[in-house]
This record gives sequence, C-alpha cells and structure tokens, in this order.
Amino acid sequence: MHVIAEVFTVQDFYLDKEMERNPKDPIAALKRAKNYAAAWGIIYFLREAPALYPGKGYETIIPLYWETLQKIGDPAQATKVVLDKINMSSFLEDLKAYFLAQAAARATGNERRRKRRLVTDDEHGEYLPRERRFDFAALMFGEDAYVDDISFAGRATVTKKDHAGGTVQNGLAQERDGDDADDETALRDGDGLNRAVVVVTVVLTLGLAFAWGWRRLGCGRLSVLVLLFSASGAIGELAETNGYVFTYRVIGDAAVLGAGDGCAVDPKPEGKFTVPQTLGGLPVVALDAYAFAECEELTMLELPKTVTTIGAYTFHSCQKLKTVPLPESVAEIGVGVFFLCSSLEAVTIPPLVKVLPDWAFGRCFRLKTLTMGKAVRSIGNDAFLGCAALTGVTVPESVVSIGDRAFKWCSGLKAVNLEGPVTVIGDEIFAGCVALSDVALPDTLTLIGEGAFRWCSSLRHSTIPERVTGIESGAFYGCRSLSALEIPDAVTEIRHDAFSGCLGLERAEFGDGLTAIGDHAFYECHALSSLIFPSSLTVIQEAAFSRCAGLFFLTLPPRLETLEKRVFRECTGLVSVTLPPALKTIGEAAFEKCANVSSITLPSSVTAVGASAFAGCVSLRTVDLGAVSRIGRGAFSGCESLGTVALPASLTSLGSKAFEKCSRLSTVHYAGDAPTVGADIYALTPDELTSYALPGTRGWKADTSGEWRDRRFHYQASEK
Repeated sequence: MHVIAEVFTVQDFYLDKEMERNPKDPIAALKRAKNYAAAWGIIYFLREAPALYPGKGYETIIPLYWETLQKIGDPAQATKVVLDKINMSSFLEDLKAYFLAQAAARATGNERRRKRRLVTDDEHGEYLPRERRFDFAALMFGEDAYVDDISFAGRATVTKKDHAGGTVQNGLAQERDGDDADDETALRDGDGLNRAVVVVTVVLTLGLAFAWGWRRLGCGRLSVLVLLFSASGAIGELAETNGYVFTYRVIGDAAVLGAGDGCAVDPKPEGKFTVPQTLGGLPVVALDAYAFAECEELTMLELPKTVTTIGAYTFHSCQKLKTVPLPESVAEIGVGVFFLCSSLEAVTIPPLVKVLPDWAFGRCFRLKTLTMGKAVRSIGNDAFLGCAALTGVTVPESVVSIGDRAFKWCSGLKAVNLEGPVTVIGDEIFAGCVALSDVALPDTLTLIGEGAFRWCSSLRHSTIPERVTGIESGAFYGCRSLSALEIPDAVTEIRHDAFSGCLGLERAEFGDGLTAIGDHAFYECHALSSLIFPSSLTVIQEAAFSRCAGLFFLTLPPRLETLEKRVFRECTGLVSVTLPPALKTIGEAAFEKCANVSSITLPSSVTAVGASAFAGCVSLRTVDLGAVSRIGRGAFSGCESLGTVALPASLTSLGSKAFEKCSRLSTVHYAGDAPTVGADIYALTPDELTSYALPGTRGWKADTSGEWRDRRFHYQASEK
C-alpha cells in the first residue's frame, strides 16, 4: 500500500537518483514499474471513480490539484493540499477493489469488448507491454510482485489523424483478432496474471496526458516518450549473429527487431549492414521504433523481405546513410522514420504503403529521387520538409490528402505534378520552394491553404481550378515572379497577405463571386497596372493594395461601402480614382502619398474622411467633398498643389492639421455653420490664406483683428 502513497510525492515520482544511475538494476526496474503501475493506475481510477463511488469527492481531486498548482506554482505544495483532502484508508480500499473487479471482468473474456476507447487520436506514444517477471496488479497493492511465468506479447498502437483526414502511424501495429485468443498466448495460468493484464494493457495506456503535464510543470526532466520506454526497460530477447548482439521482441511466431528505446544492435553498425532474416529462429517481420537511431556511421542497410512494418524514427539521425532499399513487403512506416538522414539520396516507396506519415523524410537534405508507390493515399505533415535536393515530384493519383508543410523548404524543387483527387493544398505545403516554377493543380481542389506557396520566388504561373472557394492568408506571399492571376467565380474571399509581395504581378482578374479582399492581400504588387473589380465585392480591407506603384486607373465596385485604412496608400502611379455611389467612409491614410492623383470627387454618400486620407497627394488640385460631415486629422496635409477648397454645409468636424503644409492653399469656403475645429488646421500654410463663411451662419468667432484660426476671415456675399 505504501507504493501508492509514495507516488504522490515529488521525490518519488520518476526522480529516484539511484534509479537514474543504475537503470538496469533489478531493484531500479522494480521501482520504475511500481511508479508507473501505481501512478497511472491512480489516474485511470480517478477518471472512473466519481461515477462508481458517488459522494466520496473523487471528482474534485484532479481539479483541486490543478487549481492549487496554478495559484501557488509549487507541485509539492499542491500535492500536499490534495493529500490533506483524501481519506487515504478509504481511497486505497476503493482503488484496490476497483482493479480487482477489473481483473475479474477481464478473466471472463468480455472486458475487452465492453470497455470504451482509452486513447484519443491526438495522443502520441507507444505502450509496450512486454515480458516481465512481475505481477503488476500485486505490485500496485503491495503484495508479492514476482511470478513464475509471464509473457506479454501484445503491443498497442496509437494513431493520429492529420488535418486532411489521413491516418499517420506512430509505431507498429499488432492486430488482435478474437475475444481472448491473444490473451491466452500472451498470459498463462493464474488470477494474478489476469490482474497483470489489466494494469499493463489498460492502466499503462491512460496516464500520458497527466504525465506530460506533470513533466511540463517541472516535476522531472525526461520526456513522456522516454518515460514510456524506460517504464518498460530491460525487456526483450537477445541474439548474437556475426559479432553483433541484436535486441528483439517475440510476437507470436515472429520477431520484432528492437525494444523501442534506442539502437537495437550492439555495437552500432557501420558502413554497409544487413539485418538478419531470423532472430532466435523466428523471421524478422518488423523494425521497432528507434531500432537504428543515431547509427551515425551506417551508410547502407539491407532489410529482409519478411519485413512488413518499420517503426517511428527507426533511422533517426543516421547522417551517413545513403541507401535503404525498402522491400516490397513493407506496408507501414512510422513517424519520422528517416528524419535527419542527411545523406539519403534516393527513396522508392513500396507498393503496399498507404501512408507517408509526419516527418517521414524530414530534413533529408540530399534526397534527390523520390518514387511513390501507387497505393499511397496520404502524405503527412512535414513529410519531406527541407529535402533541398529534390528537383521534381509526382504525387500519384491515389493520393487524396497532403499534410501541412509536406514539401516546405524543398529549395531545389522545380516542378510538381499533383495527379490525385486532392481537395486541399495544406498550409505552407510548398513554402520556401524558391526554384518552383510551375505547379499543375488538380481540378478537384477546393482550398489553397495558408502560406501554401509562400516565398516561391520562381513561380511564374499557377492556374487556380474552378472549384476553389477559398485562398487562405499568405497563400502566394512573396511569389515575385508570378505575372498573371485569374480568380475563379467560386472564390468568395481572398484572405490577408494572399498575394502580398508578388512584385511581378501585372494582371489580376477577379471572379464574379468575390465578396471580400483581405488586408495586405496585394501589398507591394508593384507591377499591377489595372484592376477590374466584380460588382459582388463589398469589402476591401486595410492596405489591400498599398504600394501598388504601377496602378494607373482605379474604378471601385458599386456596392463598396468602406475604404479601410491605407488601402491604396503609396500607389504612386495612380492618376484617376472613381469612387462608388455606396461609399460611406474613407479610412485613415486610404490614399496617402498617391503622388499623381490630381482630383477627387466624393459621392454624396460619404460622411467621413479619415486621418491622413489624402495626405501627401502632392498633385491634388481639386477636391469635391460632397456631403461629408467629418474630416480627420491631417486629411489633406501636404497637398502642395491644392489652391482652393469648398467645405460643405454638412461639415461638423474638422480635425487638427487638416490642411497642414498645403503650401499653395489660398482660399477655404465654408458653406455652413462653423465646425468643431482641431488645433493648427492651417499650420504651415501661406499667411495670405483667407477663410470665407456665408452671412447668417453661426459659430464664427473671429478675433478683433479679423482673423480666424490665425488666418484672415471674411463673410462672403454669396455661396461660392
């Protein structure tokens, strides 16, 4: 019983120094097993206990712990607070009764069919019940932990759904058919053995999330993955062949090379190496996770034709590995299987492989040749990230989903042919492919993801299929060689920065279904010379066309009501602007520094002109302000060519420095009562500037010298 209490102390939770110094010592292994069995058993119990033991307050234990931890930040003190709330005697009795009941249910053969799924799709990790000389159920309850004959032969697999619906394999799959046939081969006689199955196959799969949180909060330094493997440490068979000692596991009548916790061959192989076809007289059917990880001198590997599965990170950081001919028998490969194999030059995916998982070939910098099998249906996130030597990729017609960043930073990639019915181009899928000049997108495509072609600086042309309904933010950001663009009618929105920095874009045609253009969508498209907007467009957001220096004429769509901030700022080539009749607001700096605009006519619908809206329009000579009521700070600041301004009777507010630095401004006519005026509206204008108001209008408070706002003021005989 004392084991359970010890687990609730920081000192004993995976942090025993003697255990770290001597990890293979039997006592250390027993203690590690105690920690895992007891701690994870408690986690699982606390998930189920509130429903089974109502009224005992078990539902408050975990929330109390986290709430306390957030307040005081000290795991030891948070643990003490929880322990003070627990009736330990009653808790231990309920815990023991619960798992004994689980063991009894398991023995009937019904438990596995009845229990709910215990691991969510988002959880990573592999749970490795393997041969032990312990009865874990007895271990939890402080009884004699040793038994005569136990052989754990099962292995669970956790899968993860990628963003497009594909399945990525994190480890090795072990099919388990029939009600309890595998249990009979895996565990032999004895009630204690049945209890061991409960704890190992059920309990050990359920503390992952809690253990991760515990680690992140400072209660240890090892990662969850290392803990999972170390919890099962010192398990596996050994076989010596050709001077090498191989660690392997027995599953049924086959051998799996490795123990999931590091290189499975001692000493680490160098140069060319051949994996034996049998170990312990059994055919090798799989390579476990990390089986050859960090074998830094390995250059070539030959696998037996009996291998069907290669586990996660099997060849991680084999930095000199150039060739691994994968047998046609291989049907599954794990996450990161060749991650950081920086010398790998060529890969042919076997015809049975359906999933290329996350990071499968990530950062294989010298990978030049890639041949995908026709069974591949899914390519995972980051699958080929950083494969800088790849020059061409053909994605077969069997592929229906490609994960985010799948080919990001493949800087040598020049051409991509997507043959399959892919519907989504994932986020940043080709980002940083600076040599990519042409991409044939499939007709089935409906969405181009965020940053999909970001920084593809050589991309000259890309036909967007008719079914595409959305172009996400930054999709073509920095594609400075892109020259023409046709947006299909199905696209309703172009998100922010979608084509920002496309310096060579000369022509953009928008489909009739477009309703919104996001902020900075075409920012710094210097070569863009003209725009024809569809009548469906109602929103153009902040800086959408800012710094499009090549724009010459501009006619805005009729239903547009608002020009956002800086929307056409620094369009220095713009000469003519036609504003729509529905326009109500011109935002801050909307046309600031449009140096060649010579005239502006505001429709009568416009009520507000934002701060600096036309500031720096040095060629602006005439302005018709319609029925505007508010003019913001510095709205016409620096309009050096402006000579006369007529302000409408509807004007109620004139912002500070509204006409600052208008060096040729000589006359301002006010048609209505004096507006609310900010400071220095005429700062740095000619001293001869004169303001005129109509007789009978109110609010003018000229001083005794006949000046208003530090400039001359007169009532005019009639409205100008």
